Amino acid sequence: MRRHAAGLLDTATDPSHRTISLDGKTLKQSFDSFNDRKAAQVLHAFNLEAGLVLAHIEIDEKSNEIPAAQQLLGELQLAGCVVTLDALHCQKKTIEAAAAAQAHIIVQLKDNQPTLLQQAATLCASGNPESSDTTVTKGRNRQETRTADVFDAASTVAATEWKTLVETVVRVTRDVLRRDAKTGLWSSTSEVAYYVANSATTARQAATVIRGHWHIENKLHYTRDVTFCEDQSRIRHSPGIFARIRSFAYNILQRNRTSTFSQERYAAALGGLDALLRLSFS
Repeated sequence: MRRHAAGLLDTATDPSHRTISLDGKTLKQSFDSFNDRKAAQVLHAFNLEAGLVLAHIEIDEKSNEIPAAQQLLGELQLAGCVVTLDALHCQKKTIEAAAAAQAHIIVQLKDNQPTLLQQAATLCASGNPESSDTTVTKGRNRQETRTADVFDAASTVAATEWKTLVETVVRVTRDVLRRDAKTGLWSSTSEVAYYVANSATTARQAATVIRGHWHIENKLHYTRDVTFCEDQSRIRHSPGIFARIRSFAYNILQRNRTSTFSQERYAAALGGLDALLRLSFS
């Protein structure tokens, strides 16, 4: 699967501008109560620009996503790529694995690293950003303003174990206005999120890849659940193998897609051998 995905990726994107998101997914109905086995989990590596699954790895039942992500960082050819992960992966060994792979990593910072989070918040509150970027998105009864600020973290982490691992802190402020259609009144919410990176970046680059990280949820995982009905699958024996087959199917449909995944899937299923032969597999 990885060789096939790499071949598709080489024809679809510029090797020097690739963003890879790593995120886990639970195959919810793969649990086996009779054998006291929990639902299987897999970790996907997803290329945002091409929308392709580059790899996935099955997570051991007695483990979690963290060592699986570190393994993928070591196995994939990620030199020069930007890799994004959620806060679970804000670990020293994970950032070290990214550095060994010569990858640029941006990972969310939350309460699982309380000291580093406090240091990042203090830096952002008292320091001046090196660059900033603001975008405004308007929709029906909704307006969202996102501001990304980038700070040099060298002085903040100089006396800590993170001094060789973290070079930049990114603060993303998200202000949302919502209009109640019944009353016409507006309500507002504001959220602040922090990220750390192991290399220098601009606010615009950081804002783009941070927002793009969620494509793995609302594009890949959504399609697998809604179009491929992955969460409804009751396959309990080696469910990861069938998840890999779905990844093959996802990449092939993505490579040939002219409409929605659902329409492409049904066209391939109902069109018989002629429809399959019209698909490009490389």
